[in-house]
Amino acid sequence: MSDKEVRLYAISTCAWCKRTKRILEENKIEAQIVDVDLLDGDEKEAARTEVARVNPRRSYPTLIVK
Repeated sequence: MSDKEVRLYAISTCAWCKRTKRILEENKIEAQIVDVDLLDGDEKEAARTEVARVNPRRSYPTLIVK
C-alpha cells in the first residue's frame, strides 16, 4: 500500500465495524484498529475526541486515512 496511515475506530460488537475490519484484512490494508469500547479512561476519551473531530455524528465505524 501507499505511505498513508489508516486508522479504524470501531466498537467491538458492531456488525458494520466487523465487516469493515474484514474488508481491510481481505484487501491487505494495514490499519491501526481501535475498539473504543474496550479502552479505559483517558485513552477512551482521546479516541472519542478524535472520532468527534472528523465525524461530528460520532458514528462507528469511523475510518481515517492520513
